[in-house]
Amino acid sequence: MLHIAAPHLEKNAELGVPYFLSVLIFLFWMSWSASMANASQYNSPKAKAEISTRGIQIFFQHADRQTFVIDYSALDDFLRSAVVNFGPSERRAPHRMGEMTGSNIVFGHHGPTALEGNRVAFSLFSEQNISGVSHLRLYLEKIAQVVSFEQMTLDQQLSYWINLHNIALIEQIASHYPVAFPEKIRIGPRHIPLQEAKIIHVRGIALSLKDIRENIVYPQWRDPLVFYGFFRGVVAGPNVQTTAYTPRNLWPHLQQNANEFVNSLRGVAKGRNAILVSPLYREMQAALNMNDERLRTHLYRYANDQVKSLLDHEQVLKIGHYYGRVADLSGGETSTPVNGLVRSTQIGLDGSTDVGQLSYSSPQLYTPGQLPPQASRLLLALHEKFYRLRRKGYVPKVYVGEDHYLTTEELLKQDKNAKPESYGVNIGEND
Repeated sequence: MLHIAAPHLEKNAELGVPYFLSVLIFLFWMSWSASMANASQYNSPKAKAEISTRGIQIFFQHADRQTFVIDYSALDDFLRSAVVNFGPSERRAPHRMGEMTGSNIVFGHHGPTALEGNRVAFSLFSEQNISGVSHLRLYLEKIAQVVSFEQMTLDQQLSYWINLHNIALIEQIASHYPVAFPEKIRIGPRHIPLQEAKIIHVRGIALSLKDIRENIVYPQWRDPLVFYGFFRGVVAGPNVQTTAYTPRNLWPHLQQNANEFVNSLRGVAKGRNAILVSPLYREMQAALNMNDERLRTHLYRYANDQVKSLLDHEQVLKIGHYYGRVADLSGGETSTPVNGLVRSTQIGLDGSTDVGQLSYSSPQLYTPGQLPPQASRLLLALHEKFYRLRRKGYVPKVYVGEDHYLTTEELLKQDKNAKPESYGVNIGEND
């Protein structure tokens, strides 16, 4: 099987395909040069109209058999070092998780869903981290210059689109951070909303995050599971995974995200006279022509016993609350970016935009002393949550940075006003 790796194809002896590196580099350079030379044609209103109706048809072709593998190892490394696992929902509001001692003022994340959904450590990104994320996005864009979509299987394409969508979103939030609500981000001199801005370029076609979801993916994959692959950058959305999507893990990851989301308060909650569902489900319903009863059936399929009992009631489905705060550790409440846990995640730091120059150095481990106060309090509350889950048979660990576990003792050192008993945990207790 051929292997795509930054960006050349490796010959597979079994297939006997005569790919010569020099020829491929030449073809890659020619295609890239041509796309850059013609980039201006996509700026006119006429060209944009043609793109919306005709251009994206090049993405609607696929191969029936997989003949190569796309290398997502750099993306894997980044996600492992930047994403914090928050575990499954307890379907309960956390107890006092952001208040200052002697005050009712709440900083950072709060509310019933404050301890739900994985987070990206945006507040700990350095400028080099942001540059690295940009190079990852460029790398994914350029993969499509090396291999056409008609050479990719459907699973390869879906994995590609989800990875590209998510890293482009992470790049924009990181570039605009600190920001409490990503929906308020505006791009460019025309101040275009984040979801609609043409921030992605694939084979010379400018695309928005919304284009990828609604104009490319949803029309081709008529499966509600694909909805759960797209990270929205907010607590209210589906999880960001700690590894890249690949054809091998694609559907297990999507099902895992579906189970987590449906069984969280972000997905389904009990209202006074109705069952409250995430506002994001309206996007799924519109894409799949799904009425409320079909949505209820879908939710029931991935629900645990507690949520099934809720769905069994004859109450109507109603749009619930949307917690649109950024999916980070501090709620977007920090004045300046802080060098921290993912500081040494360096991708393309030589400034090159050539995928062949991408490099990755293993992340170093950092102490909680470099966390903003809001993040320290959040992780203390998260540790308390994991302590309760462990007593129920779930064995979680808090990972910040690769293979690094923040103990309660370390976190308490950062919050001098905190007392162990206030968090319901025992000092030195290892989860």
